[in-house]
Amino acid sequence: EPAAPKGQLFFYRSRLGGLKDIAQNIDKSSRNSGLDYAFTMNAGLSLFKAIKPFSLLHVYVRPKDKDFFERILMLTPSDENNAQLCIMTNDDKDLYASSEELHGLFVADKGRLLADIRKHGDADLARAPLGGIFAQSEVCVYH
Repeated sequence: EPAAPKGQLFFYRSRLGGLKDIAQNIDKSSRNSGLDYAFTMNAGLSLFKAIKPFSLLHVYVRPKDKDFFERILMLTPSDENNAQLCIMTNDDKDLYASSEELHGLFVADKGRLLADIRKHGDADLARAPLGGIFAQSEVCVYH
């Protein structure tokens, strides 16, 4: 099966419960199976600082691992407006190598996080001064 094009987005709902449950299951399943992942967008930013509540997790996984996550997270395809999770397939090894662990979860590096927010995300966050986004104390919605 050919790899998905770089940057392809897949939207889902999960039968596991809320965003915290989904995020923790992504981490646990990845660690147990030796798979890479990295949160980005609001899910990643919230690991650096307190942000307004959000209802959609964005996570990078390798294209070959998408089926595994669909199965283990009990995902059903959804439209973007009703989705809880957006899987962003990407095979870039640097993305995963440069991710950092915060509050027990892996997040894309700050440069990619900001680029993703500018490209796909909240216009207000994208306009915020770069230093200000990461200057506040770390508060996490997942704990």
